[in-house]
Amino acid sequence: MKKKHTAYKTILNILCAFLITMAAHAAPYFGTEFKLKQPDASLVTVKVWGDEFYQRVESIDGYTLTRDTAGWITYAVLSADGNSLLPTGIIYTGRTATLPDIPKKIDINRTAADQIRAANRVRLNPPVTGSANQRSSTFREAAPLSGTAKGLAILIDFSDEPRAISRDSIERFFNETGYTDFGNNGSVHDYYWAVSNNQLNYTNAVLGYYRAIHPKTYYEDTINPHVAELIHEALTWADAQGFNFSTLSVEGSSIRAINLMYAGYPTMGWAKGLWPHAGGYNDFSADGVNSGAYQMTNIGETLTIATTCHENGHMLMHWPDLYDYDYNTSGSSLGIGNYCLMAYQGSSTNPVPPNAYLRIDAGWEDYTDITATTGTFATYSNFNQSYIINNPSNSNELFVIESRTRTGRSASLPDDGLLIWHIDKAGNNSANEMTEDRHFFVSLEQADGLFELEHDVNGGSYGDLYKAGYKTRFNDETLPDARWWNGSESGIRLHSVSAVGDTMTFKIGGPEQCTYGAPLATALPSISYKQYTHAYVLGDGGPDLSAVSLFAIHWDLQNNGLWNFSFNLFNTAPYYIDLKANSTHTFGSASPSVTLNNTGIAGLDGDYYVITNNGNFVLVNKNGDFTIYFSNDIIPPACGDTQARMSNDATDVSAGTNLSPNPASESVQITSDLNLESATIRVVNEQGQNIGVPYTTSVNKIDVNISALAKGFYLVTVTQESTIAVKKLVVTK
Repeated sequence: MKKKHTAYKTILNILCAFLITMAAHAAPYFGTEFKLKQPDASLVTVKVWGDEFYQRVESIDGYTLTRDTAGWITYAVLSADGNSLLPTGIIYTGRTATLPDIPKKIDINRTAADQIRAANRVRLNPPVTGSANQRSSTFREAAPLSGTAKGLAILIDFSDEPRAISRDSIERFFNETGYTDFGNNGSVHDYYWAVSNNQLNYTNAVLGYYRAIHPKTYYEDTINPHVAELIHEALTWADAQGFNFSTLSVEGSSIRAINLMYAGYPTMGWAKGLWPHAGGYNDFSADGVNSGAYQMTNIGETLTIATTCHENGHMLMHWPDLYDYDYNTSGSSLGIGNYCLMAYQGSSTNPVPPNAYLRIDAGWEDYTDITATTGTFATYSNFNQSYIINNPSNSNELFVIESRTRTGRSASLPDDGLLIWHIDKAGNNSANEMTEDRHFFVSLEQADGLFELEHDVNGGSYGDLYKAGYKTRFNDETLPDARWWNGSESGIRLHSVSAVGDTMTFKIGGPEQCTYGAPLATALPSISYKQYTHAYVLGDGGPDLSAVSLFAIHWDLQNNGLWNFSFNLFNTAPYYIDLKANSTHTFGSASPSVTLNNTGIAGLDGDYYVITNNGNFVLVNKNGDFTIYFSNDIIPPACGDTQARMSNDATDVSAGTNLSPNPASESVQITSDLNLESATIRVVNEQGQNIGVPYTTSVNKIDVNISALAKGFYLVTVTQESTIAVKKLVVTK
């Protein structure tokens, strides 16, 4: 049933650098605590940032550490040129310290760190014989994987570090349906079964324990590493036990996934010794297959599935890391943070799913191409269902749209709502410059426009995702914008995103719904008898309110009293409609709303959120189609590029009024056939806020200084006596 073993120890020692790749794909550490060993065998607690290419280690109170030539962990200072860390001779004991002459959180400069990373990538990344499973930090497409897949897990312990967790426990960790030990939400098998939409049945043959030939300290030698030797020992032992390697899933002639799990913890730090890593090992074959991709992880005293699921994402699917290898150096980022398994995973016991594009790549996603399509689209949250919009000029680039709620596998997401992913298959998630030439492979379009993931602020937070009552629009002029990476316009006009829920909707193209912040998180504040003379309908459809001459409301929150809620009409009967008698409301509760029935006005009956905006009263249709805005102003309310249908007697002269230049950045001129000497203008932003700007008028033009305006959409309203013109202005910077 076997075999090729070139297992001579001397050959292994000579060829070690060529046989093993401690590749770019261990899960990232971001201030994770470890216990590292001093030369006297004492253990000290440290915090680690990085992976196997480059690592920075800190004391528990933030001082940067390094090992001296004798192996002692000491406090570090930066060399004069910033290229290296120098030991101070002050040995770190694991306790806090006050060292006024030593700065905290220092690191070598980015150029020096990049050189170390690059050298390690070259040294540690030989090709894996007979396999397509050579991985890099950038994306490459892989064949979809479904059905049954089988990996190998070998458990290893040592004479000086015996097992702490039984083989049966680890068998269950990999394969048991409904596994909950150590607080995990399922086993490794359960995770892949769920995120693949029940398409991948992934299990592992769990063997062990194998007692290594040498003590653990031998393999953790930082000068002459013996990791390749340990791998070969374990595989040879498995073969000697009669295991049939041909039962494992292969890619080409190489085993897809080998999980090597060793007792204890990594104690050397700085990615030395048995530091957890993933890579490829060439020098073993049996039963007609070769060793290939593997990952090595310590077992410790608890088992959590996140890192193992992440590493198997590399081995099974060739997925790249979607965190930034720069870590804590200047210019670093957090990649896509806690929004994806292949970045920071969200939770060690309940890792979040891979992002929608990776699921598409794996063949696990029900997706729809809506390129150059308009309409209303429904997304089913946490349901492996998404939409894509392709760049017609670049086959590598697209947007992917999905929705998530913080439940189940997605419970540890930083936010919930509509996710808009910007994909460039030629990108790299260590390139956080957000330029045409250097940008992520997978970017999350963060709705708040703060780009905190790219700027290393956090791994995700509330405000990143789109939802009703927050951010509901995404186009070429919003922040973030929908432009392609070369700066060209995509033409995408996504808007009217619904509230977070099991099903979410959004629109592409067509009139936008304006929500003005609805639904409110609180009850509707009291409105002491207000009358409004103008009703505007914004969006798609809605009632014809041209006959409305007056709308009145009197709402008393303290007494939960809706004392007046009515229309006055002109030139038609009835001349008065008591809406209070035809409605039920929840004005006194959070997300205040009203349901109108039998009003007698076509298109008005339905369910609405209610909110006030700048002293005006607003009804927001819950279906996401239109909004009714009651005001005493003949100037229509602002809402992006959506035009209001007016119910007043002002003459609309927008067609004969022009803005030039448009887009503009410093100044704009308004021209018209009308006399503009006595005209007034108002500039409002996308939130409906009036933005004061200086301007001068003359007979047929108005010169407006817009240098103080931020980039974005504005509505410029020109009024004079009984005429009104409303024009959209795009401000660029």
